Amino acid sequence: MPPRRKLSDLDRGRAIGWLQDGVAARQVAQRLAVAPSVIIRLKQRFYATGRVQERQRSGRPRDTTPRDDRFIQRQAVRYQNKILQPLVVPALQAIGPRAILQDDNAPPHRSAAVSTFIQQARVNRMLWPANSPDLNPIEHMWDELCRRVQQHHPPPANLGPLLQWLQQEWNGVPRAFICNLIHSMRQRCVECLAHNGKHTRY
Repeated sequence: MPPRRKLSDLDRGRAIGWLQDGVAARQVAQRLAVAPSVIIRLKQRFYATGRVQERQRSGRPRDTTPRDDRFIQRQAVRYQNKILQPLVVPALQAIGPRAILQDDNAPPHRSAAVSTFIQQARVNRMLWPANSPDLNPIEHMWDELCRRVQQHHPPPANLGPLLQWLQQEWNGVPRAFICNLIHSMRQRCVECLAHNGKHTRY
């Protein structure tokens, strides 16, 4: 068996960026020539600790490197300017005062600038403990979108066709599929509590 490829800090940062852009873990693994389990563990560690580098064996390491800090800052700005301001806030305001933003503890989502923006926009935000299970049904939506896009042949030669396919397939996801994901939240929480926060069928 060939030795397992070790990801550099740059590769880990690229992987997290792709994951936050909605790329499935198995696709990220293919791009970096590693097993999907490597990417899944990286995602779990990043969301739980905010680190992309491997934990040091001894001593008291710094939580992030300067490169990590720059990456988090860039992602926080992107999250606010390209997602929150033009998309999320208007959608929540259209729903009404009972709407709740369910994001996660990813460092770009919890930066001071993003938190200030959300507070000023009067958005109700769900609070998560530091090591919380990922209950967000959007993960299943990303998987469905990935399956739909992968049915297109040949693969896109550049970003333009890919964006068109993503928009087309996103609009084509049946409303019933989305409603089922939303309505599954109660059972997700029940199973999460029953398993003490550990793995569930979701």
